[in-house]
Amino acid sequence: FYQAVEQNVVHAVGDIFEGKFSECLNSNNFCEFYLKIVGRNLSGFQEQCEMFLKTSDVSLTHLVLQSNSFLSSNLKDMRVLLSLPWKCKEETIWDSVLQWADHQADIVCCDQQDKEISPSNDDDDDLKD
Repeated sequence: FYQAVEQNVVHAVGDIFEGKFSECLNSNNFCEFYLKIVGRNLSGFQEQCEMFLKTSDVSLTHLVLQSNSFLSSNLKDMRVLLSLPWKCKEETIWDSVLQWADHQADIVCCDQQDKEISPSNDDDDDLKD
């Protein structure tokens, strides 16, 4: 019963959203929005997102590929994003993936440094002597 109600609500919201779709999406929120749609298996919105990319200006595509939501995506999500019909040169996508990899390496590096500096480190006992 709840799934049927949920589907009806999703469709009702979808009908309302459809007219305002292009006004809501921008380069900063596109990746996050698309990944949530894919995760919830909302194929109608997924097609609209893909159409948004196909019909968008090349400069908007570049902004999406440089956005924080693109750079912050995990590997699984990156694979989904790379399957999209990007409206730009393959080299641009490649450069964006390299930037993504650098960003991911920075996150891992910072996390490791935080662990080394954390006050829970047992080396503090040596300072008491």
